Amino acid sequence: MISFTQNLISIRKNHADICWIVENKSEHNIEDAIAYSNLFSHNFGQIGIGGIKSITFKVPLEKTFLLDGAFINYISDNETVMLKSNILRNF
Repeated sequence: MISFTQNLISIRKNHADICWIVENKSEHNIEDAIAYSNLFSHNFGQIGIGGIKSITFKVPLEKTFLLDGAFINYISDNETVMLKSNILRNF
């Protein structure tokens, strides 16, 4: 199983700090893991079995609603998979 989560780390005066986390809980390495939303994209690359990768970025408060539709595409066991993230949540 692969998990892709979005977490709200903090809210500042003009922006929110958001963290995307990808965790490989499957029995296969994943390759070409690319996450994207209406605002950002990030290439996580290869993630080994049991591996975790993350990225944190700033989002203007007026645009945080655009993060609801974040997805990740990756290749696992020679199959291409698309996974939608959770709804943005607070740590």
